[in-house]
Amino acid sequence: MNSVLGIFLANERSNKMRNTESDENLWVGFSKMLEEQLEKYFTLHGEETVPPGLYDRVLNEVERSLFKATLKRSRDNQLKAAQILGINRNTLRKKMVKIKQKEGNP
Repeated sequence: MNSVLGIFLANERSNKMRNTESDENLWVGFSKMLEEQLEKYFTLHGEETVPPGLYDRVLNEVERSLFKATLKRSRDNQLKAAQILGINRNTLRKKMVKIKQKEGNP
């Protein structure tokens, strides 16, 4: 599941270069891709119970990927990334610290 947003953003860049899709169509495509990935996840579990905490795992992964891609886009300029995301820079910084802690990075 960790590459869903990365795949989407790569497709978005490709489509933007060709100017063939609107932002709205791109986000519909992202939603569809996410749904497909979740269906694959559920299929892999078959009749087994899906481990609890899926909601938090999905949101954390999307947030991590979103921040990583946005920081890359802004050349690690946190203020610019926060503006793109529509959040306060301090909020971005706090969330990035939490993400790095979860990943085991100091």
